[in-house]
Amino acid sequence: QPIAQSELARIRGNKIYDHVKELEDLGLIQAEKEGRTKIITTTKNFAEYFGLDFDDPNFVKRVMKERKWLGVTPMYKSLAERMGLEFAVVNPYKPYKHDIQLMKRLDLLVIAPGYEERAKEHYSGELIEAGVRTFSQAKDSINLIAEKSGRFDPEKTEALLEEINSLLEEYRERAKGARPIKPLSPMVEEIALDLGIPTDENGISAAPDYKELEAKVQVPTHQPYDMDIIERIKERYEALLKGLTNG
Repeated sequence: QPIAQSELARIRGNKIYDHVKELEDLGLIQAEKEGRTKIITTTKNFAEYFGLDFDDPNFVKRVMKERKWLGVTPMYKSLAERMGLEFAVVNPYKPYKHDIQLMKRLDLLVIAPGYEERAKEHYSGELIEAGVRTFSQAKDSINLIAEKSGRFDPEKTEALLEEINSLLEEYRERAKGARPIKPLSPMVEEIALDLGIPTDENGISAAPDYKELEAKVQVPTHQPYDMDIIERIKERYEALLKGLTNG
């Protein structure tokens, strides 16, 4: 079970020293000095904290070597919570001092698509550009985040995916027979595709509200960052379907 802190640093880099201190402060490990390094062992609280039903002597090595320390931007906070992830909320686009300090300790950061270059100005680790414009994109992003992070609650994540599947089925049923639309942005076109609504140059014009375009249907995009991410998608779908009904 014991593992040298120097071995972890060799595998994961110097950021592991902060991670070890966090686990030690939580009472989950003990780190005793031996020569120039420290020898790390788990405490009796370790298995309970990580949801283990047994004492696996190799688990601490696997966790410390493989676990990804995850960050999300504010828009993805609700998604991370609903997946049961352990995460930190940071702003990599216009970071404050505490954001910069947090990002130094992260292995993985979830951001919005198209913001990679801005995020890389302040963050050098692995990025996930998580699309959540549509329910289908959200499902793909959930699976990708779960795969990359390696730390999620299977029951919560499965329940979330089932909820999305149910909602998507419901909205597609409502969209059957809808008149064609003329999407004035890629986002609106993606929503139409997800719902099975046909697109046509002579269809009902639909645009995102931020573009301030002349369109019969306005799809909301200026939504609060603290709004649940599934509710954000629902609001867009509702606006499009109601607009087609009233158009």
